[in-house]
Amino acid sequence: MVKGVHKSVSDASYETCRSTIGHTLDSAGHELSHNEPLSQETACGNTHTFQIQVDADAPGGAAFVRVCLTDGTLKVLTCNRYGG
Repeated sequence: MVKGVHKSVSDASYETCRSTIGHTLDSAGHELSHNEPLSQETACGNTHTFQIQVDADAPGGAAFVRVCLTDGTLKVLTCNRYGG
């Protein structure tokens, strides 16, 4: 489960909106799964609390979770990896 808050100071365009994609990774860094954010999880000119489920349906589960901040077009702006 990935929980957080998106903050977008402008709704001028999709590029100023913010969303999040979560990825689960195995110990070698290979992607197990990722979520597809829903439109209601995107902040455009506001602040929005989100909670997303990212599965790790593999023996032993995920070793890492990568969380990426995106704009409203899902262009990745930055990512951080957690775990392991």
